[in-house]
Amino acid sequence: MELEKPRIAIIGLRGIPSKYGGTETFVEELTSRLKDAFKFYVMHEDTKFFEDEYNRIIRVHSPAIESKSTSIPSINDFTNTAYMLANHEKDIELFYFLGPDSSLAAILARLRGKKVLINPDGVEWRRLIKRSYFVPFYLFPIYFATIIYMYFMEYLSCKLPDIVVADSLGIKEHLEKRHKPRRVVYITYGARELISSEFSVEEEKEILSRFNLEPLGYYLTVARIVAENNIHMEIEGFKKANSTKKLVIVGNFNEKDPYSKYLFNLAKDNENIL
Repeated sequence: MELEKPRIAIIGLRGIPSKYGGTETFVEELTSRLKDAFKFYVMHEDTKFFEDEYNRIIRVHSPAIESKSTSIPSINDFTNTAYMLANHEKDIELFYFLGPDSSLAAILARLRGKKVLINPDGVEWRRLIKRSYFVPFYLFPIYFATIIYMYFMEYLSCKLPDIVVADSLGIKEHLEKRHKPRRVVYITYGARELISSEFSVEEEKEILSRFNLEPLGYYLTVARIVAENNIHMEIEGFKKANSTKKLVIVGNFNEKDPYSKYLFNLAKDNENIL
């Protein structure tokens, strides 16, 4: 008789298949590779509650407060955890929360006696400090309050779980020195095997020509357009270098976002920045 698989709920991402960032890619890779050994319930931000199956993984769709570039994880994760406990409490043995702002939701799982893992990800409150340099002055009080909140969430993310998961040695050292969790485990990310292009060299050249680009004639950055990724420093350095090549930056630009506005203004006098 086949033994029943351990059941794990993963909370703190936009959803799968991965269409947003590294967290989503990590969860899709983890669950697809380990689905024969575990039964996974994965949150998926949506407009209403329902469940379906993706690649033999149970997706739990739940209402989410979100936009193209932002969301409110604490509320989304709390709602999703409450749903899971109300509908699958007997099924779920372990809750794996991603991001420090999942800590409020983790309290619910803890109160129900569930095993809890939290990956605090990066040092989110420091990221907010960097972003605050580029926001209008009237928004700074909101950023300041959010920085304090995220620091408290990071503290809770080290005190609530059975195990804290760090995906970089630098983050592990930071958490151990600042918050002294009882146990931190470092688990490195992996990397996918590179896949050959589906386009021929001629087709690639034709695509580049649409943007007035030539092979080996440009530098390329593909990134989330946030201050901590230092896109502004890249633009400033490129302008000082007086390079004959072009700089191409691909990302989630948002004309209403203060940092995107800053970048557009920084690059507007240089036709070689795309």
